[in-house]
Amino acid sequence: MGGAPLAPDRVVMTITSVPTGERPVMVVEHWAVGDWVFRPAGSYHTKELVHVQFAELVRVDPGLVELADLPDDWVASRRVIGQAWHRRWMHEDTRYLWDKGSL
Repeated sequence: MGGAPLAPDRVVMTITSVPTGERPVMVVEHWAVGDWVFRPAGSYHTKELVHVQFAELVRVDPGLVELADLPDDWVASRRVIGQAWHRRWMHEDTRYLWDKGSL
């Protein structure tokens, strides 16, 4: 867990309609391998995936800077723009099943 906070010049993954402001970021994933994914709600086609600098996304939605410290293997989500981010471990559901003896 951990590491340095997400730097403005760090390259992250998103879809083409996010940096333009057409679709807001509603889910942020920070994978254990170090990758960051900023996604809108709903579905999208993999052909829409692009790499951009984190600063490009912050220009469109300054609230994203709050997530620069999201630990590895964690996800943050919100239902509405301006709403507080809900942070959780990516594998929270798996841990629950493990604790209950289902795995």
